[in-house]
Amino acid sequence: MSDSTFFTDTEEVVPSDTPEDVEQILIEGYRNMPASKKLHRIFDLSLSLKELAKKRIVMQYGDQIPQRLIMLKLASLYLDQQTMQKAFNYDPTQEEF
Repeated sequence: MSDSTFFTDTEEVVPSDTPEDVEQILIEGYRNMPASKKLHRIFDLSLSLKELAKKRIVMQYGDQIPQRLIMLKLASLYLDQQTMQKAFNYDPTQEEF
């Protein structure tokens, strides 16, 4: 992109800190990458995001938070309150730790 910016899904312009020539190399690499490798990258990024979310939960609630509660709070980031209550008998709006 000529002005080192990109658009988000809300169409706001966000500056990029990546030089344009490097960005073009990266884009071309993704275009030439086999679908299986792209999918592997997506899974890796998804796992990384989950790990970051888990770290945030532990930072917010402390090291003594039970593993089950970490997993419930993590699931509540992806599922609505009604689903959490039906599937896990857990209300994410209630602070219990």
